Amino acid sequence: MSDLNGVPEHPTSLGSDAGQVSAEADMSPAVRTGDGASVGAKLTELRSKLVEAQSTARERYRAAYETTDDFVHAKPWQAIALAMMGGLVVGMLAAR
Repeated sequence: MSDLNGVPEHPTSLGSDAGQVSAEADMSPAVRTGDGASVGAKLTELRSKLVEAQSTARERYRAAYETTDDFVHAKPWQAIALAMMGGLVVGMLAAR
């Protein structure tokens, strides 16, 4: 298997930005949501959900990558035929 250099191992800046906003919102006790919870707490919860979703997506991507890589190495001519058929379909749809 080849190394997946393009797949990030750490949360992107979106997660760290959410953490920074969460920390700033926690310093301001006047900012509250309708149910009494602070905005910072909601942002912290959102950040954890984003990190979890990113982790799940990364795992699914790796599984698909490994399966595809194994198939291409085991059956290269079938992979070429599938790619040609896919290109034919896309070309026919684009020509419409």
